Amino acid sequence: MPMIDTAKHESEELPGFLRDQFDDEPTRQRVAFDWVFAVTLPVVCLIFDPIVFSDGGVFSSLRVFGYLAIGFGMLSFVVWRLWSNLSRWPAGILGGCMIGGFVFSLGLGVLLFPLSVAGIMMLIGVLGLTPLFTSFSLLRNGVLAARAAKLSRSCTRLSVCLGIALFFIASAGPQWGANRVAANAMRRILNGSDADRSDAIATLKLLRPVANLDTIVFAWEKELDDVRKSALASAYEELTGTSVDDRLTRLRD
Repeated sequence: MPMIDTAKHESEELPGFLRDQFDDEPTRQRVAFDWVFAVTLPVVCLIFDPIVFSDGGVFSSLRVFGYLAIGFGMLSFVVWRLWSNLSRWPAGILGGCMIGGFVFSLGLGVLLFPLSVAGIMMLIGVLGLTPLFTSFSLLRNGVLAARAAKLSRSCTRLSVCLGIALFFIASAGPQWGANRVAANAMRRILNGSDADRSDAIATLKLLRPVANLDTIVFAWEKELDDVRKSALASAYEELTGTSVDDRLTRLRD
């Protein structure tokens, strides 16, 4: 983490553009850029998201992780901008949280880049590039927060690593837990009694974004017992409002 460990006077050796971007005294334009790309546009993207974390989106099964990661990154940025006089360990950990947000946003931006280029003539294509700009904004503020900690090099690194770990645990942990609960509910639908199936359906209604309901479709297709086949079809229709037979036809097309 060379940027984090570099003192302010050493950053002056950077090329002019980079020196300006990581200077401790932000310009009005830089502050506006950060608020737009770290807060405003991510919110807009979540509201008008047709293909990423929404139903049927590319990463709809990771919706919990995605929403929490975006929200945690925004929260970390807002706390830093409103209380930028933080120092020591709180500043270092907060910087690590923003750097965790940088890693997430950069990864998301790279994965969405082909789709963004394909839709560049439409607004959605432009919005698809937002994570790349967000990643830069979070990296810059993460570096500045870590620098503001004014800790020793080893303590700075440790505080940043703690912040990064906190970011991913707080974001991915609930996704992991939701996946486990959804998987258990799915097993009860496929193999449980009528009572188990009823409880499992109620659970999956809450966790539908992380559940692969097509599992029920394929189980229904292979099931030979008419009673169980009917129960699976009923469960699928209750969860989705559509016919399992129609869904299988679309999957086979």
